[in-house]
Amino acid sequence: MNHYKYKLEKHKGPATKYTCPACGQRRKFTRYIDTETGAYVADHVGRCDRQDSCTYHLRPSEYSRERQQWPP
Repeated sequence: MNHYKYKLEKHKGPATKYTCPACGQRRKFTRYIDTETGAYVADHVGRCDRQDSCTYHLRPSEYSRERQQWPP
């Protein structure tokens, strides 16, 4: 069985869906959680459910790379 450090939060009702940082749609954004701590990675790290029109998906690995490059 695969054990990943991060995974998308399981849907457990409207409380586990958030506003997408890209398109602004409410309750369409699922955030990544750290499987070891249970904490969210960051507010904007996750995937929008509107794959046909929004396509926003920021993975934890991409977020980590961004942070390593900051400040420019």
